[in-house]
Amino acid sequence: MVIQNNVGNRNGPTVIVVFEKEPLTVLTYLFCVLGKPKVSSFAKGLSFARKEVKRNLFAWIYQQPQAGVPLSHILVRLKVA
Repeated sequence: MVIQNNVGNRNGPTVIVVFEKEPLTVLTYLFCVLGKPKVSSFAKGLSFARKEVKRNLFAWIYQQPQAGVPLSHILVRLKVA
C-alpha cells in the first residue's frame, strides 16, 4: 500500500509511505482518524468506531423482530445459538 502526501505548497516535497506489513492495521488507523466527520486522534476515532458498531448492532437486533424474524434466526445470525 502506498500513501502519497504532498507536504507544503505545490512545489513542496512529496512524502511516499509504503506499508508492506500489517496493511489491515494501517487501514484501521486511517479509518479511525479520517473516517468520522471531524478528524481527531486515533484513540478518539477508535472509540467512536466501536460505539458506532454497537449502536448499529443494537438497532439491527431491535429491527429484526419488527420485521417478523424469529429469535432463533437472530441468535443463529449472531452466532450465539
